[in-house]
Amino acid sequence: MADSSRDANQNPDGVDWARWFRRHAKQPLARLPDASTRGDTIVQVALVLVGALALQLVFVVFAGALLAGVGITRESAPVVFLALVQAVGLLSFLVAGLAYLRRRDDPTLVGIRRPTGRDIRTILIGLIALGGIVYATELLFELLGFDLAQNQAVVQGKENPELFLVFIPFQFLVTGPAEELLFRGVVQGLLRRAYGVVPAIAVSSGLFSLAHYSALIGGGDLLPAFLTLFLSGVVLGTLYEYSRTLLVPMATHALWNAFVFGTLYVGTVQSIA
Repeated sequence: MADSSRDANQNPDGVDWARWFRRHAKQPLARLPDASTRGDTIVQVALVLVGALALQLVFVVFAGALLAGVGITRESAPVVFLALVQAVGLLSFLVAGLAYLRRRDDPTLVGIRRPTGRDIRTILIGLIALGGIVYATELLFELLGFDLAQNQAVVQGKENPELFLVFIPFQFLVTGPAEELLFRGVVQGLLRRAYGVVPAIAVSSGLFSLAHYSALIGGGDLLPAFLTLFLSGVVLGTLYEYSRTLLVPMATHALWNAFVFGTLYVGTVQSIA
């Protein structure tokens, strides 16, 4: 009876996915692990990030070649080409995160559960915090005379406004789930176990900002963008630790990006008109 009950909760491939939908285990705010734990954690984080970035390169090159093979290029169909290439590139983060979790087979590393009313309020607070950070940092650096570097998705969208509209659903389907699973779920989860909550949020947020380096257009100062991304990562990481479900930072991340792209679309169309 025990075996049949267990099998009933499993997919045909024999994986009990239901056990993954739980909150992650609580950890202290900070601690100093032993040398063995420190070394293993650093190696694990490095492997998953390098693997994700390498997979992203492979996915993007393959997608570009595949699209070109059917006559879809940046010149012939820029909106379709750029949207699909970016989506495939971010999909690599999701694949890398899920592959790592499957291989590690540790359902307590990442917490996911059904959202509650409290989670919705937490998401709203997170959106307000992200908006305040972006506005404050941009204003500060403009007053200091910095030339702000721009994200290539923004530059591409201003050249092809329809791209902003395509990017909006992508935030919920790919960007939010993929980036949050990798950086908050896996990376922050590994660091939390070794070093505690506060160091985990700080380091994962730093890695989150550095991972966006290739998306920033040259010619501007990178410090404002890195600081904004870092502080945004801190907000998302804090939301995750507070709610203990990855769905909260996923939703907050996706909603904020969708709002930004929607605003950019309206502004771009009005400027053209």
